[in-house]
Formats: sequence, structure tokens, C-alpha cells
Amino acid sequence: MGGVIYEDEEEKLGKFFHLMRTFMEERKALFRGGNYSQYVQAYGVKLPAILIVIDNFAGFKEKTDNVYEETLIQLSREGAGYGMYLLIAAAGFGLSEIQSRIGDNIRTVISLEMGDKFKYMDVLRTIQIPVLPEAEVKGRGLAFVEGNLLEFQTALALPAEDDFERGKAIADVCRKISDHWTGKKAKTIPYIPVNPQLSDLAGLEEYAKENRQGEQLPFAYRMEDASLYSVDLKYTYCYFIMGRPRTGKTNVLKLLLHAACGQSADVKVIETESTELKRAAQEYKVSYLNTPEDVFRYFQELTPEFVNRNKKKKAWLAEGVSEEDIFERMKETPPIYLFLADLAGFLKMIYRQNGSISPMNGFVENIMEKGSLHNIYFFGCLNTEEAAQIAGYKAYSCFTGYKTGIHLGGNLASQRIFNFQNIPYMELNKGMKRGLGYVPDREDDSVAEKVVIPLAGRMDKNG
Repeated sequence: MGGVIYEDEEEKLGKFFHLMRTFMEERKALFRGGNYSQYVQAYGVKLPAILIVIDNFAGFKEKTDNVYEETLIQLSREGAGYGMYLLIAAAGFGLSEIQSRIGDNIRTVISLEMGDKFKYMDVLRTIQIPVLPEAEVKGRGLAFVEGNLLEFQTALALPAEDDFERGKAIADVCRKISDHWTGKKAKTIPYIPVNPQLSDLAGLEEYAKENRQGEQLPFAYRMEDASLYSVDLKYTYCYFIMGRPRTGKTNVLKLLLHAACGQSADVKVIETESTELKRAAQEYKVSYLNTPEDVFRYFQELTPEFVNRNKKKKAWLAEGVSEEDIFERMKETPPIYLFLADLAGFLKMIYRQNGSISPMNGFVENIMEKGSLHNIYFFGCLNTEEAAQIAGYKAYSCFTGYKTGIHLGGNLASQRIFNFQNIPYMELNKGMKRGLGYVPDREDDSVAEKVVIPLAGRMDKNG
């Protein structure tokens, strides 16, 4: 049993149906035009059949305002081909019960006692009722068996004084079976733990799949369905982590750092105003740059690599290669992840003379303006109260111009960098507690999303 959803747990339904849609997409790709039966014949039962049980379908529709109708229609129509089956209990077919768009796809019906012969004809979809079940006998009904309509008597699962005691007894049996089961268990309905930790997130089976080198960096849960939320590097170059003080910006940076260190990548942590990330850099065994001399030296080392990658990009563009293909080709080079603990402090440093170190703004402006599609990525934290101090810097305009990142602390209407077009107006002016954030929409019709951010804590790169 992967999970049970009771009538007062509507929030779990969104997560459950997201899981079912994921199963359908995965199996559709795996079967490649075939179906579940053919796959089992060819490879054996490597994928389990999935049974979805809905009791009191009319109550289910009422409680959910029928928002999952399209998914249920698809399941009723295509589910058997994916090895996914519906078992629905209802009083019949019709607008108030199982609507025709679902009912038309149901091939097998078992009817318990109905009000009259015509109702049997309706639910069993037949004009011939050669036998009627004995009235007022619990568990008595009609069903087709090898083309013949027969009367049947339902067996009791377990002896008990009443249905309540029987339910408890069945639960005890199921619990014992589960405790002694040593095989693979059903995938549980996704959920977000209370006060989630990095260990919870990284312990998910999907985490390793999502943490793909040069493609994605997982770091949070989607509030809507508890699925993993990852930074999609295809649409990212400069990733902006913004919020007021003590809204969890550094925590997000640590989560992204953990994901980056799980890849074969060149990772650098640049921290100019404090040493908050020094210990994390030591634990992950990545370079930690804390002085103007360290940063200048690294930029000297980075320049030839950036020039080399830029030449490849220009050559591919001249050949007419699309940006999507350039992104794929550039993955042949190891990704470079640069984590800026304090974007304001970093920009102030590169624009000023630091002893014998000349201002470095020329190189930084150039790489931030032209560095996309080089498999090089910047992640920077900014206290929104310091934005006005650096707004005049060209590097700041370049960094924020990509409009990718996450906003923490709520009050979305107070910022002018990200787009949150699908967020209700009343929500735009609300504050948000620590551990929650909004990621903006993009120009490709993606929508803004609310995410739950776990606490990074202390965790080495191996978990």
C-alpha cells in the first residue's frame, strides 16, 4: 500500500495525482508505443501493476470540486495500457456520480442491490436482466461472468461484530503482512516533512536522478505536489537569491552548494565580507576565496578557459547551431559553479582599488554580460536593503538582467526584478516565514512557484 488519503486530507491529493501523472509519463516513454501487457510478456513483471481505489466517488468529486477530472479521464481511458487500474465505488452513473466521460471508459461493473430493474439495466449496460438478486440481503448483487449475468454473494473479509471492528481487524492483518514483507514496497505518496532537513531532501530516490551534471541542481520541494524543485541550468546563468536579512539566503546557497559538489564540477566559494561559508567550503573540499588577491588570481586562471569556451560558442553560432544544441555541446566541458555569499560585497570589491590589486570590474562585466551558454554559472545572495547601493554598477544590471533566481521573505510587490504574473494580488503584499520562497516565471510560459526550502545543516558531499 503506497498510502491512504482520508476525506480531510485534500492537500495530499495534489501530491498523489502528480505521482500518478509521473507514472503515466514514465511508462509511456518506457513502452514506446506498446502497452503494459506486451512489456510484461517481453521482460517479465519488472514494473508492478498500480491499483487506484476511490470509495464514494460522489463525495470525492464534491470534496475536490472535480479538479482531478482530466487526470481520472486519462486514467480510465489509457491507464490499463500503462498497467494502472481504477477501482471505483459509487451509486451509479450520471452527473452526480460517475460522469459519462469516465464511465464510458469503464468496462467492468459489479452491481450490488439497486432500486429497481431499470437501474440494474443502467449500471450494467444491458437491456436483458434474466435474474434479479434477492432483495435486502447485504452483499447480494449481479455481475457478468464469461458473458453470463449471474447473481453473487459477497464474502466477508473477516468475521467481526460490526463493520468498525472488521475494519480494525483488516488493518491489523495488513500491518502484520507489511511488517514481514521483505520485497520492494509500493512507492509512497510524496510529502513534505515538518521542518525538513537536507538529509530528507537528499535521501529521496529522485534526488540523485535530478542532480544531473551541468543540467540541474535540486534544492527544495514544490509546495503544490511535494516534488523536487531544481534549478534548470538550461535557463540559468546568473542565479539571484534575494530577500531581507534572516530570510534564509545563505541556507539556499548551501543547498545549491551541496548539489553542485555531488557533480564532477569546478566549484568556487567567494566570500568577501564574512567567513560564514568557510567551514562549508572546507567540508566539501572546494576552493574558498576570501580576499581580493584570491579573487584576482582566480580570475586570471579563469580567463583562458572562458576565452576557449567563448570561441567554441561563437563558432557554433556561426554554423547556425541553436542555443539548445549549444547547451548540450557545452556539457562536454566540466561545469564551473561560482557561489557569491554576498553579491553586494563582491561587487563593491571588484569596482574599487584593493591595495596593489586594480579594479576587476571589466572582466566581471564582460563575463556576466556574455558568459551564458559556457557551462559557467553564478549564484549570488543579495540583501534587498543593499540593492540601492549597487544598482548603478553595470555588473549588477548584467547579473539581475537574466531574471532567474528565488525571492525569500514574501512582499513580492516590493521588488522589481522578478516576474510573478500568476500570483494572486493579495499574496503579492504578504510576508512569508523562513523556509518558504517563490521562484519567478519565465518568458517561456512557465509559472511562478512556491517552494519549501529544507535546512542545510551539516552534511558532507556523500550524504
